[in-house]
Amino acid sequence: MTVSNSHMQKITIGPNNSLSARIFKPESEARAFPAILFVHGWKTNQQGLAAFAERLAGLGFICMTFDLPGHGESAGDRGVLSRQDFFTNVLAAYDFLASLEGVDAQRMYAVGASFGAYLVALLAAERNVQGLVMRVPSNYPDEGFTEPKLRASGDTGVDDWRKLSLPWNETASLRALHGFSGPVLMVESGQDAVIPHQAVQNYVDALPDQDLLTYKVMENAPHSLGDDELLRQEYAGLLQEWFSKIKNS
Repeated sequence: MTVSNSHMQKITIGPNNSLSARIFKPESEARAFPAILFVHGWKTNQQGLAAFAERLAGLGFICMTFDLPGHGESAGDRGVLSRQDFFTNVLAAYDFLASLEGVDAQRMYAVGASFGAYLVALLAAERNVQGLVMRVPSNYPDEGFTEPKLRASGDTGVDDWRKLSLPWNETASLRALHGFSGPVLMVESGQDAVIPHQAVQNYVDALPDQDLLTYKVMENAPHSLGDDELLRQEYAGLLQEWFSKIKNS
């Protein structure tokens, strides 16, 4: 994947510096840049996000990726952590990025995939997020938010529940999106065996202003893009096009 001019720095952030993170900065003399927080999915890590972050840094965004607790190089036992625990760390990551020298805290964006998309939807209700990218977004009932997330992962009951048509006020993430007034890029995978179409449609329907929505379907993509270079290029192109319009608007 071709990337643009930027430089990367590895750091640790969060409670007790327990989260492994990477900062991607544009090669520019500008004093203040818009910023993008990337949040990966369940049982993945930040490694696969590096090329996307570097490309968008080349557009003039300060980007940050990080490993959720118990993932990648971050400390923690994901088997005992709750969705609330993961969300608390996402808030800490956002706050760190917003306070970083060179970041324009009034122009903050978030990109999430699967579980990460669920978390950035919640983030939009708690912080000053100007725009969201949600790829193959998962959703969860509000019950169990403080219980170990592992219990809900791959659970047949949750899988069946995601196939239901849900009103916007049914879950915290749908309510968050309903109250969001910024632009949203929603990306669905046409061959997704994990997140059914209805789960994505529920998020789409929750948005009060459909004029702010860009809805794309990657027809040949499964849930995870993995190492498929063609699919990664396709998604990178969607990100670049959307963020280019955002930056120039």
